[in-house]
Amino acid sequence: MPSIWHWEVVNALVRAERRRDIRMSSIGDAMAALATIPLETEAEGAEEATARLLPLARAERLSLFDSAYLDLAERTGLPLATVDGALAAAAARRGITLLPLTP
Repeated sequence: MPSIWHWEVVNALVRAERRRDIRMSSIGDAMAALATIPLETEAEGAEEATARLLPLARAERLSLFDSAYLDLAERTGLPLATVDGALAAAAARRGITLLPLTP
């Protein structure tokens, strides 16, 4: 996963807390549970990543964040997991395999 994945997960938890979908104590529990999953994130400098991702974001009309996932799937040949329609469409255009998910 791109290194931004961790921030995105925590951000989603914070947004859920603001909507009162979860309690503050649940964020810590969720982060502890995620820490037990063997996940590999890519370590890369922001400047080199931005130089590569900006043209992709422009070409596919995606956020830089979504472009990071698309780029990683494309470079590694690994499938992409997303429920985002624009990201899924961009992956399909580029021949990237999508994992079957339901929103």
